Amino acid sequence: LQLILRFYDVTSGQILLDGVDIKDLDPRWIHRVMSVVQQDPCLFTCSIRENVIYGLDNEYYKTRFGLDNPSYEEIESNPLIDKEIDRCLEIAQATKFVNELPDKKDTLIGEKGSKLSGGQKQRIAIARAIIRDPILMITDEATSALDAENENKVQKGLDLAMQGRTSIIIAHRLGTISQAKRIYVFDSGEMLEFGSREELI
Repeated sequence: LQLILRFYDVTSGQILLDGVDIKDLDPRWIHRVMSVVQQDPCLFTCSIRENVIYGLDNEYYKTRFGLDNPSYEEIESNPLIDKEIDRCLEIAQATKFVNELPDKKDTLIGEKGSKLSGGQKQRIAIARAIIRDPILMITDEATSALDAENENKVQKGLDLAMQGRTSIIIAHRLGTISQAKRIYVFDSGEMLEFGSREELI
């Protein structure tokens, strides 16, 4: 995962995106077109709205909404951005619980999202990943720390979020990756086999 995000460069072999060596691409561009949902998402001591739009840069606001270096007040009062946040929360299966909160999207979620359950935090993280409209979506053990009920909700959100884009799922549970077109099996850093679920079985 860290090699794909270019936190490190490979010392042998290559990582290619559409045939282009990842070393020839601007790391800032890579981080702009990829979204990651991790096992323990990093949420911030602010509102749900602010957590969902966290990480959007000026280029995004300019190309999507025609806003040049907008203030937070402009972002908060823009109906198109509000609609986009709602769309992402819906895909992430978070709309119902957000609407039950006292201030809905403007509810403060506490330090590191302490006022939310594990499943709720994951769904906010999924909404934040979707709003950037990534070319590549990566999930790293995104459901492993959840109980069965929350895992099911988060998995539904992830399945919807991955539609129409390239996705990489890192997981230990076979159920999490059962829909994947190609599965790579690693053990101690070595790839042992790959294929569809049916082929591997």
